[in-house]
Amino acid sequence: MPYPRAAWERAMQVQEVILKALSGEIHWFRAAEILGMHPRSVRRWRERYERFGYHGLIDKRYQRPSQRRVPLADVERVVRLYRERYAGFNVRHFHEIIRGCRSCPITTAAWWPSPMTRPIASCMRRCTPAKVRRR
Repeated sequence: MPYPRAAWERAMQVQEVILKALSGEIHWFRAAEILGMHPRSVRRWRERYERFGYHGLIDKRYQRPSQRRVPLADVERVVRLYRERYAGFNVRHFHEIIRGCRSCPITTAAWWPSPMTRPIASCMRRCTPAKVRRR
């Protein structure tokens, strides 16, 4: 599985900044500011660059799928449950029902960020915390 284009673009940017720092054109702490990371992390990237070359700058996490990935069938089942049975429930109450359902083993962290559920979440009513209501 090849790396995504964004990983290659980020590697090119990191390489450019590291080469400027290696040549003495900029200081290492300035390179860290440009890349938006801690100076110690930039030193680690430099070591990877010196050891593995350009391919050492590619973020290896892009190649692995997320550990939180939920099968599409489970997400579709949650969406169907909300549309058919629990329409009108707010997020908090719907989550309580889903957590209590033994046939549906996924949690909010798994189904909530899904692009498929975003339109549903936008139409759900928000449960206002008691602290906000008292004000």
